Amino acid sequence: MALFCHCLMAALAWADPGETGWSREPSLPDPIGYAGMVAGMSGDTLLAAGGARFPTRPPWEGGSKVYEDSIWLLPAGSSSWVKSRQRLPAPLAYGVSATWRDTVVVAGGETRAGEKPISCVPTVWTIAPGNDGLDFTPLPSLPSPVAYAAGTVVGDRLIVAGGVMAPAATKALNAVWMLELSHPSKGWKKLPEFPGAGRILATCAAIGSDFFLMGGAEILPDGEGKPARRYLKDAWRLDASGTWHRLPDMPVPIAAAATPAPVENNHIWIISGDDGTLAGTKPSDHPGFPAHSLAFDSVKNMWRTGPRVPAPRVTLPTVLAKKRWWFISGESRPGIRSPEVWSAEPARWKWP
Repeated sequence: MALFCHCLMAALAWADPGETGWSREPSLPDPIGYAGMVAGMSGDTLLAAGGARFPTRPPWEGGSKVYEDSIWLLPAGSSSWVKSRQRLPAPLAYGVSATWRDTVVVAGGETRAGEKPISCVPTVWTIAPGNDGLDFTPLPSLPSPVAYAAGTVVGDRLIVAGGVMAPAATKALNAVWMLELSHPSKGWKKLPEFPGAGRILATCAAIGSDFFLMGGAEILPDGEGKPARRYLKDAWRLDASGTWHRLPDMPVPIAAAATPAPVENNHIWIISGDDGTLAGTKPSDHPGFPAHSLAFDSVKNMWRTGPRVPAPRVTLPTVLAKKRWWFISGESRPGIRSPEVWSAEPARWKWP
């Protein structure tokens, strides 16, 4: 651990974000920002939608979390986001989202309409360019409601792993489900459960036909029977035959990092995230999330420490667009969102 901390401090010694492949992109035209948005490429347009936030007061002052259905678009060649006249089929946050054949795929998530209780949903649908705006196409629903799961597209397969079926659940899932997007009528297929603890807010990635699942948080009941988190650092690979393989543990536990994780030259990048060291800190006293990055070398089967992250965030989606990975909105500290959007080119990142 001491060696990791030393390497991490060395990684902080960078100056201009542009020198390490980071670029500040147009922010969402919203003063607050969102956590848990869904995002992807709809044709040649970058799309970010939904999310949850506290629009009036922070949670420690009694503010209520509001789930959004707004859609923000950044068309190719544009220098600013525009708000679509269309909205999501329902308010949504903390769902799985990914791009498949220029279509945004959205699965599961959490919603709340008006004064109704917060609930998890099983719905799955795509967002694609239409003749008059965006087309929303329903796909077969997940076998159960699920939110805070990890998921991405592996070839033509959408894989969803973990999560919880209810907001107040005291146990997370080990379940793994797969939908063939080229033949959705086949419905969801249950894959072997991943070993280790059930979890929420894990980070996932795809390399070739393999699906990777890393970190996250186990849910356990506390002394009052309420959900509490145990932060995880184990990592796993699911191969095309459906076999899980244990990978080396991450140097530190990490949950809620940007996901799907960026992939570059067989390296999987874990960007910021919550390491749990400040769990229990008053939100108003929280200094922000760690600015570290980690990279898993899938060829050498080892973790390395990467460069410092200029804008640490959690609960945010990533999108690969124009050979760059985009990081959209997210939480800068508990209860506080940011409208900032950044992009990065991992091939330019310098190792410490």
